Amino acid sequence: MKRVNKNKFIFEGDVVEITSVPGEELRMGITLTIERRGTKWLITDVKQKP
Repeated sequence: MKRVNKNKFIFEGDVVEITSVPGEELRMGITLTIERRGTKWLITDVKQKP
């Protein structure tokens, strides 16, 4: 997690998809930008890592 300012954060992580079939797992890196808009926190950008 990286704080850009008091109303904006950037999170980096992985989405992991798992099935009941061995070898069918998938992992992809993502970056989410979260911003405070009024009283709500919203995901304002999603990027998939190469």
